[in-house]
Amino acid sequence: MLSQKIDNVSALLVIMGASLFCCSACTEYGTTLYRHQRIVVLRQNVPLYQYPDRKWVRFLRQGDTLNSFASRIVADESGLQRIFLVKTNSDIAGVKNDLGHSVETEYEILIRSCDTDFLLSPEIDSIAWERAVRYVEQYSTDVIEHYTSTLIQTGKRLRVDTPLGFVIRRTFRTDGGTRYSIRAVTQAGRGGEVLAAQRCAFFIQTGKSEEEFFALDSAAR
Repeated sequence: MLSQKIDNVSALLVIMGASLFCCSACTEYGTTLYRHQRIVVLRQNVPLYQYPDRKWVRFLRQGDTLNSFASRIVADESGLQRIFLVKTNSDIAGVKNDLGHSVETEYEILIRSCDTDFLLSPEIDSIAWERAVRYVEQYSTDVIEHYTSTLIQTGKRLRVDTPLGFVIRRTFRTDGGTRYSIRAVTQAGRGGEVLAAQRCAFFIQTGKSEEEFFALDSAAR
């Protein structure tokens, strides 16, 4: 059972140890992102890398949930990988996401199961449409070009290295429900477009962006 509260002294040791861990484990690729989030083990016998011995000392089971306090993108022989850092008793350990096959964050699992074509009840429809506008304004690199009561569509900006646009359609049904259809436009290919649309759909339905999801999760600790 992982401790959910870290006192000031332990937190300092964790941060110092995490930096040493990432430096010694493999070649660094980016900065450490200190963010509390739950991660879920996706398969059997996922090794947990214990610091400072740099040995796999424990195997995790499918369905195990861990509280990670930081993550880091690193480069090894398999390519770019993400390592999640967790605290076990007074020690620091790491688990590699193994190209997404070993562990994923709880948020990632939720959005991957989120349909981009869905029905909403009249009670939350108006709130959901406001969320749709807010999400596009905040996360799209393109500007809103067409906006009506049934359509939000972005138009491309010039000189954007990583463009992200959306087309969101709203259809009123005779039974009183409202159908939403979200499509994202990126340069990341079909997989990236689907994931971007799922993130948007998750926010429209729940009101939680990735940042807000983590903020709420941390506040609940």
